[in-house]
Amino acid sequence: GTCTNVGCIPSKALLQSSEHYEHLNHHFADHGITADNVKIDVARMLARKDTVVKQNNDGILYLFKKNKVTFFHGRGSFVAAQDGGYALKAGEDTILAKQVILATGSNARALPGAPFDEENI
Repeated sequence: GTCTNVGCIPSKALLQSSEHYEHLNHHFADHGITADNVKIDVARMLARKDTVVKQNNDGILYLFKKNKVTFFHGRGSFVAAQDGGYALKAGEDTILAKQVILATGSNARALPGAPFDEENI
């Protein structure tokens, strides 16, 4: 979902990298630690963020498997109540299930005065 792939988790990974940079440049000297010519490698920061996201997703899939939860990715819909459960359509598949967890994700909402410009926001 949103939090795992493009929201909370990747944002926190990038914030942590930025925070390390800020500490190195503004706070470490108080501890007697100095560094010269400090640079940010944005491509490497983004690669680390991607690794964090993958590890998180893999962990979720592991927990599903461990707890015998079947995961279907994509758009789904309820077709009918059937045999004490539900018939669902997920992509081209029809699934029969007694219990269903519906994870709908979220949609971003623009703030007043800060519309999505695909450049800064």
